[in-house]
Amino acid sequence: MTRSSCAPAVLRFVAFTGVILLVAGVCTAAPPDTLRVLCAAEQPGPIRQAVAAFVGQEKTLVEVTTSNKVDAPDVYATKGPFDVIIAPCNRTAKKWQDGALVVAGSERSLYWKRMSIVLPLGNPKGILQPADVSRPDLRIAVQTLCVGRVDETLANLKPNVVLQAQDGALLVRLLRQGDLDAIITFDTAVADYADSLVVMRLPRSVCGDLGETPVPIYLAANAPHPEEAKKLIDFLSASPQARKVYLSHALTLSDGVKEAKSYDTGAGKRFDKVYRDLCRQVVDDYKVTRGRALDIGCGPGQMTLELARITQLQVVGLDIEPEVIEIAKRKASQAGLAERASFVAADAHALPFPDNCFDLVISRGTWPFLRDHVLAFREVYRVMKPGAVAFIGGGRGRYTTEEEWASLGERDPRKQWFRAADAQEEGTFFPFPLESYDVLMAKVGIAPRQYKVFLEGGQWVEIHK
Repeated sequence: MTRSSCAPAVLRFVAFTGVILLVAGVCTAAPPDTLRVLCAAEQPGPIRQAVAAFVGQEKTLVEVTTSNKVDAPDVYATKGPFDVIIAPCNRTAKKWQDGALVVAGSERSLYWKRMSIVLPLGNPKGILQPADVSRPDLRIAVQTLCVGRVDETLANLKPNVVLQAQDGALLVRLLRQGDLDAIITFDTAVADYADSLVVMRLPRSVCGDLGETPVPIYLAANAPHPEEAKKLIDFLSASPQARKVYLSHALTLSDGVKEAKSYDTGAGKRFDKVYRDLCRQVVDDYKVTRGRALDIGCGPGQMTLELARITQLQVVGLDIEPEVIEIAKRKASQAGLAERASFVAADAHALPFPDNCFDLVISRGTWPFLRDHVLAFREVYRVMKPGAVAFIGGGRGRYTTEEEWASLGERDPRKQWFRAADAQEEGTFFPFPLESYDVLMAKVGIAPRQYKVFLEGGQWVEIHK
């Protein structure tokens, strides 16, 4: 396939009749060697951005035709041929496979879509667990993208369902107006609102395999440019540039069950002593032993449970991954701590808690995976009570020796977490390196007298409200 012969210029998006033409140059019409993509994903915005990154890197013309998943086979027949096909989920992809529209064995995954409970900011109804949405006082809407899945897996919600609609923007507007208490939909359907809504993804134990599915990409049958199409598929499914685009839209990149088990049996066990040492350090330094504490990015709950074990605090562990929250809940029950250690599957950018409700906030190792550090720190500060303290960062605490840390094969997080050009380690994937804590605190609006940066054993910031 040939490159565009147009002189380099700013990347442009030319829209016409449901088609987005991504042009690396100044052309306004697609030449015959343009790669053609049929995209039936419900929210094509992140895919368009990832395709634009490919265009910028490869200087190859790509035309993206968006389509409703129902009419996609007709679009293929009338507007084809295509080089690449993106399905909304495995169910629809099965129909495409049966119709011989895609090449067998060419499937890759872009990201995963999860059935979720969507709530207004501040979570005024206090919905923290999947079982809470069956309370009789709630008004629930179901986006019709999920109707079949709700019927099969969440039948106990039916008495509370007051509206079913396909229009996601309408449902979000009603939620914000206070006419609804929650929406059941896929997280992909509200990706454009991720930072202004509380999104709680549901585990498979609640919604079954129907509630968690990859968004697959295929090489199209009879693709005019198969070799270039394979390059695009590789880029969209595996490149750091594409992965960062998806994460910036609050999308998840992997099978939650596999990811949770991997962390629990891998890093979770390796860092067990580090977590225990940090909890002891926090208690010794700040003397917060009663009230409420929040552990952001809790994973399987090691720090959450240790903090509950050595204090009288009511500790809440929060993680975006619902499957790892299931593991943490089991560990709490096994340790006899379920009454004082609870867990919530939610996003750190929109915490499902009211203002001024925690005496202590802790977080280790989470922040370079958060897409908006300023927003996340503002959320931390919002939920802190006056007089509360937060201890956030990465690395080891001072109770873990350098020898113990070195035995784990770990390095100073300053060489991996932060944006300095000479500080990024090759082979690591921290999608959102931080600015310095001083810069971040200034952007968040936290005064210098309210925070202190610690470099002992890593990179830590202590915040007082």
